[in-house]
Amino acid sequence: MKPAEQSVDALIRSLYRGSSEVPFARFKDWALEQLAGLLRFDAAWWGKASFEPRPVWVPPRPRCATRSPRSGASSGCTTGWN
Repeated sequence: MKPAEQSVDALIRSLYRGSSEVPFARFKDWALEQLAGLLRFDAAWWGKASFEPRPVWVPPRPRCATRSPRSGASSGCTTGWN
């Protein structure tokens, strides 16, 4: 195994071990500090991913009456969703 691969393996082991030892509120900062020891960077983005398909939430369409119930006049709805 190459030295770079050993370093990455050691980082992954450290992160895995730290996930149960480092307090949750501190874990992200701690993990980025561990990564900074292996890779120089100025900023980082923390995200998560999943391989499980999940349903996509689609917001309900706004409802626009075409006629006002009081006057019977056009509502002038301009949402473009009618």
